Amino acid sequence: MDTKSKNTLRNSGVIVIKSEHLLRNTGVKLIAFILAVLLLSTGIFVLEQTATTKMEGFGISETWDEQDYLKSSSLRSEVYSVYHDLFALADTYRSEEYIRSGALLDEDAAIEEYKLSLLSEDRSRFGLWEEELGDVSSYYYSERSDSTVPKTVIDVINSDAFMERHGKEIEKYREDQIQKQLQNYANTLNSLENAQKNFGLEWYIERDGQKKTSGEGVTPEALMQSKVYLENNKGKINASQEVRNYDYGGNSNTDNRIILAFDDQKVNEMAEIYSQDRADAVLAVQVFFVCGLLSLICLVVACIGAGRRETDNDIHLLAIDRMYWDLHLIILSWIEGMLVAAGMACIMYRLPAYMSAILLILAVALAYNYVLSIVRVVKAHRFMDRFGTVVLCKKCGRLIKRFCRRIRDFYRNVIKGRSLVMLLCAAIIICAIVGMLIVALPPIGIILLGVVLWFGAKRAKSLDQTIKGVERIYEGDTDYKIEVEGHGPVEEMAKNINNINEGLSTAVRDAVEKELKSERLKTELITNVSHDIRTPLTSIITYIDLLKKEDIDEESRERYIGVLEQKAARLKALTDDLFEAAKASTGNMEVHWDTVNVEALVNQGMGELEDKIEDSGLQFIVSRPQEKVMVRADGRLLWRVIENLLSNVLKYALPGSRVYMTIDRDMFTDRGVFIIKNISADPLNIPAEELLERFKRGDDTRHSEGSGLGLAIAKDLTELQNGQFDLTIDGDLFKATVYLELVPDDEPAKAVMAEETSETEAEEKNE
Repeated sequence: MDTKSKNTLRNSGVIVIKSEHLLRNTGVKLIAFILAVLLLSTGIFVLEQTATTKMEGFGISETWDEQDYLKSSSLRSEVYSVYHDLFALADTYRSEEYIRSGALLDEDAAIEEYKLSLLSEDRSRFGLWEEELGDVSSYYYSERSDSTVPKTVIDVINSDAFMERHGKEIEKYREDQIQKQLQNYANTLNSLENAQKNFGLEWYIERDGQKKTSGEGVTPEALMQSKVYLENNKGKINASQEVRNYDYGGNSNTDNRIILAFDDQKVNEMAEIYSQDRADAVLAVQVFFVCGLLSLICLVVACIGAGRRETDNDIHLLAIDRMYWDLHLIILSWIEGMLVAAGMACIMYRLPAYMSAILLILAVALAYNYVLSIVRVVKAHRFMDRFGTVVLCKKCGRLIKRFCRRIRDFYRNVIKGRSLVMLLCAAIIICAIVGMLIVALPPIGIILLGVVLWFGAKRAKSLDQTIKGVERIYEGDTDYKIEVEGHGPVEEMAKNINNINEGLSTAVRDAVEKELKSERLKTELITNVSHDIRTPLTSIITYIDLLKKEDIDEESRERYIGVLEQKAARLKALTDDLFEAAKASTGNMEVHWDTVNVEALVNQGMGELEDKIEDSGLQFIVSRPQEKVMVRADGRLLWRVIENLLSNVLKYALPGSRVYMTIDRDMFTDRGVFIIKNISADPLNIPAEELLERFKRGDDTRHSEGSGLGLAIAKDLTELQNGQFDLTIDGDLFKATVYLELVPDDEPAKAVMAEETSETEAEEKNE
């Protein structure tokens, strides 16, 4: 890749980073949100105002499908509406006199229906059962040809008694129905008059040789010369091209001739209005889509930065995001519905436009705020946590589980477990039943009594065995187990007693073994201490007796004094080790926490013991880490641990062998590790646990100069520093591992100087 391409990529990356920070800016997010709300509100407002105020006679949906008014659905709908009124006028209403005569009312069987409804309320008076009357509603709500009124019912509703009782009600109902039909007739005429005003409607009806027209001089030939006309001649439809293929449904079946036509001038005027309204509608829709697209872009910008801040990469939720999003949606839907209703009221009552604009902006702002809330919740991976329905189902599930557990426990403890309370209650009830049965039905009562006695004897036997078992355990027979048969509260108690007895027996055995081991260790400790103290004391006493002789030459005297110094130093070292071991094992040592470099401390130890290492002939191989191993410890105590381990190796390692030391980090436990491995000069014929006991040597001999306390002290000091000391023996391989808590790399390390350590130890020992 050349330099120019690299610079281009680098500049692109810088632009992307800057853009990302820009989108997280609070001001940018706020501006994007406001623009998104205003743009969408503007588009909807323009659409609304165009539909309600600017368009004169047609709606947006009416003008959208067709450019030509003559081919539009609006014209076809108007023709169908007029034809429907003319069809009703010709076939149904006919004339006002015809309606007043009641002929129309009898034809649709309204009186019969009303009679049936009265009969259903008063059937008992006329001796009809409900089965005889049947379902009255089926008679007058279903097709007349499909329903058959029982003859008994027909006879009743046409009887003189029925008419005498309900005649006035029926007559009043008849008059009311006629008035309703007259009102419908008047409404039909008014509708035709409106069509005459708006479209210049002319019409012609011919029925049974009688002709009726919308005015004088109206002829079928003249009407059918119009640009828009429709003729139904006894079921045969003939119409202008624009309305010919329209489906007129059942209204096309008639025995009459119906013709309607619209005035050409009125049609042309409506066509001009239609064209202008359609142009306004297209412009409003275009504005709506452009504003909607720009609003969507601004909303996407706001969504990208939603929940983000310039200072960090975390997702920050707002207070409203804590609401369950489905509950938020329900509340939002209710509020949006109220705002839409208020906006419709503003349009209906022609209130100032700014009022509907304010309501519209508020509705869009609430909707977009909900979208941003969902985006923040999704970014924070809290969508399911904020899903109220799921949370509610989970809580209900937990309640159901808890209820089922209670039922299960009740079943186990009371029903299946046959609790003593339930058994006692059952026994009382059964005894009462048995007593009554013995009196009423002696055979059955005697059999049931035998069953009760057998069951009671079985329960008593289990209780007796449990009582005897408790007595034997109380007397000291800890190996005794109560025999358990069957299931029940008594058997469960026997099982629990057996478990308690077994646990106590195990605890007693463990306590005895621990006490015996403690006594053995105490005896061995006293023996070892006595032996290790008596040996140098015997030598000191012996050489003091030799020095008391006057005939000793100077050379022998100096040799004896040297031996005395050696044995005194040996005795002092043993005493110091005992003192330190006692303090370490009891935890009675003050720990000064510090950050310690393990590698530096090991190097210091090897430097201190350099002469002894060279004299031992051992080859030390140290595996050092790539990074510093910094642990939280007391440098003085950790130095003592490392010194004891090195001294142990120098004393007991096979001469000429290799000693491996490893300093590392344990990534699984996040601890620092120091490992030392060597081959023992003598067989390690004891477990690692015993080697950690005080005054214990690997070969169980007394010829070495060690006190047997070094490893025990190292273990106690490690544990004082919240560490772990592990010892592994595999044949002659000796491996000691020290674990200590790691500290961050940025804390300063403090090396521990040998001089400071020695001085501190001397001060403690002098105390």
